[in-house]
Amino acid sequence: MKKKIKKLPVILTFFLLAGFYCKGSQTANTEQASPMEISFDNFLSTYKSDKNIKVLDVRESGEYAAGHVPGAKLAPLSQLKSPSADPENLIPYAKGDNIYVICRSGKRSMAATQIMRGLGYTNAVSVQGGTLAYINSGNEVEK
Repeated sequence: MKKKIKKLPVILTFFLLAGFYCKGSQTANTEQASPMEISFDNFLSTYKSDKNIKVLDVRESGEYAAGHVPGAKLAPLSQLKSPSADPENLIPYAKGDNIYVICRSGKRSMAATQIMRGLGYTNAVSVQGGTLAYINSGNEVEK
C-alpha cells in the first residue's frame, strides 16, 4: 500500500503536465491558423485594391461560363473531391498564395477550402456569400 501512495504524486504530476502541454499546443496551433472564411465585404475591398488577387471559383464549368468574378480561375469542387483526380494539379496557384475560394453562395467554397487546407494551401479562405453577393453588390461578371 505504501508503494502505491508514493507513486501517486508522480503519476498525478505526469498527467497534469501532459494536460498543460496538450492545451498549450492546441492554443498555439489555433492562434497561428488563418480563418477559414472571409466576409464578402473584406473580400471585395481586397479584390478592388489588389490587382494580383488569387480567386478560385469552385462551381461547375457551366456556372463559371455563365458569369464569374473577373480573373477567377476554375477548379470545380466535384473534381477536387473526385478520388481519381489529383487536386493539386487542378489548383492553379502555389500553396503559399492567399487564395480566395468562391462558389455561388459559400457552401461549396467552404468544402473546397477544407480540402485545400488539408493539401497544404494554408492561406485559402472561403468567401462568404459567393458570386451571388458579388452580383448583388452591383459588380459585373466576366463571361
